[in-house]
Amino acid sequence: MTVESLKKAEGVKVIQSDGTNLAHLGINTADPVLKDVKIRQAIAYGIDRDAIIRDLFLGQAKPARSVLPVNQWAYEPEVTVYNYDPEKAKQLLDEAGKKQTGDQPRFKLSLKTSPLSISKKVAEVMQEQLRKIGIDLTIQSLENQKLTQDITEGNFQLYYRVMVGANQSTDMFKFAYHTKSMPPNGQNRMRYSNPKLDKLIDDAALAPQDKRKTMYSEIQKVLATEVPQIYLWYPDAITVHRERSTGLVQDPSGDWSVVRNV
Repeated sequence: MTVESLKKAEGVKVIQSDGTNLAHLGINTADPVLKDVKIRQAIAYGIDRDAIIRDLFLGQAKPARSVLPVNQWAYEPEVTVYNYDPEKAKQLLDEAGKKQTGDQPRFKLSLKTSPLSISKKVAEVMQEQLRKIGIDLTIQSLENQKLTQDITEGNFQLYYRVMVGANQSTDMFKFAYHTKSMPPNGQNRMRYSNPKLDKLIDDAALAPQDKRKTMYSEIQKVLATEVPQIYLWYPDAITVHRERSTGLVQDPSGDWSVVRNV
C-alpha cells in the first residue's frame, strides 16, 4: 500500500522493476521427516504462492522456479513447477506414509523466520495453507543473528528467508548445494547431499562455455525435483526518490552501490 500511495505523491518518483533476490524456504534434508523427498514436494504443492504474492505483496513479486533469476544466462525455465495443488500434496503425504486420521494433523513441523512484520505474515499464511493438507506448522520468529546461527548449525526444520545477490552467479550451485559445502565449508545449510549432482556441479565448472548451459539446466532440473529448497518468489526491486535526484539506475538486487552515481 505504501508504494502505491507514493506513486501518487507529489515530487516523488517510484522506480519498480523485476527483482533478482529470491524468497525461499530452506529445508533441513537431514531431518527424520523432511529427508523424504515426497514430503518436501508435498509442502511445495501445499503453498499457494500466487495468493501470497497477490494478497501480501500486492503483486509486487514474481513466482520463482529456480535459484537463479530469470535474466541470468544459465536460467532454466523447463523444470518441475509446484503450482498450488493441495490434493496432489495430500496424495504425496499419503504415499510417504503420513496418512491423516480424522482432524488430527499428519505431523508437526517448525518454521523459523525473522521478526520482520512481512516475514511473520508470510509464515502465518503458510501455516494456514499447510494446515489444510494436514501439517501443523509452528512459527518461531528469531533475531537475525540467532536465526543465522540456528540455520548454520542445522538447528531447524524449515526456514523462510530472502536470498540477496548471491544467486546471480552459477557459483551458487557449488556454494549452496554441493555436499562439500555444508557448514562451515559453505552455505549448504539444507544438508543436501547428492553425489551425482556433486559431479555435475564439478564438471560444469570445468566444461567449455558452449556446454555449460546444458549442464546447469540439468542441475536446476535435479534441484527442482529433489526440493532441498522451495523457491517462492522474486520480490520486485523498488526505489523511491525525490524527482530532483538524477543519475539513479536501479539494481535488480537492490544493491545500494547505485547511490554513488546520484
